[in-house]
Amino acid sequence: MATSSLSNRASAQTQSMTVIDIAKAIIAPLASLKLTVFLLVLAVFITFVATLDQTRSDVYIVKMKHFDNLFVEVPFQTFFVPRWFPNHQNIPGSFYLPSGLSVLVLMLMNLSAAHLLRFRLQAKGKQLLIGLLATGFATFLTWAIIFSGQGGDGLQSSPPLSWQQLWITMQMGVLSLGLGCIYACVTMGKDRKIERIMLGISAATLIAVFGGTMLLGEDAFIGDSAMRILWQLIQATVAALVAYAACVILFRRKAGIVLLHLGQELLS
Repeated sequence: MATSSLSNRASAQTQSMTVIDIAKAIIAPLASLKLTVFLLVLAVFITFVATLDQTRSDVYIVKMKHFDNLFVEVPFQTFFVPRWFPNHQNIPGSFYLPSGLSVLVLMLMNLSAAHLLRFRLQAKGKQLLIGLLATGFATFLTWAIIFSGQGGDGLQSSPPLSWQQLWITMQMGVLSLGLGCIYACVTMGKDRKIERIMLGISAATLIAVFGGTMLLGEDAFIGDSAMRILWQLIQATVAALVAYAACVILFRRKAGIVLLHLGQELLS
């Protein structure tokens, strides 16, 4: 009886591993890095084609054309913009191209498959709980920043400070980053030459920017409209840093790759 029980367990374990192996074999092609690069290039080309389409059609019509279908028929005439080729407006023929919707779905499948196969949680116990809480906070912060800008009085419209005060804060931030780069360059080991060179270049650039804006005074101020964009970028950077901290807790060395993938999925 004991021998029979052991053989049954071994058979069940073998069957289970076989199912896992089959699942990995199915998912592996979708997780290919070559597929990722191909989809990114294809997305750029589709964006280029859609941009050319806008020379003949309204932007909303072009959007419906490239997102309401799985494939889009693209006439060769699309590449002969009237303004550039006024004497070549009767080009025959066309070809089919995957729509933006198709590429986005494939991108999501590719990234999801890559995460399932290559990325494993490194955190356990309390560290895992802290990482999950940080992820939840980063998600909420990202959502709040995106949707707070929908209205005219949203958080993205204007900061708690005046634009001039925010400008001064940014100048001090640039100076602090420059000094931080100098400190890191001095304290870093002499064997890390490339890192020290990069830090030195960064420090020189940051301090030069700070010095230039201080010397120019009011003439260096970029204006309220540009400061509004800068304020939005600051908020996005804060959300990204929180998300990166959560990824470091959960995935450690692979945190940067995971965050880039999540950003690409969010854009998709």
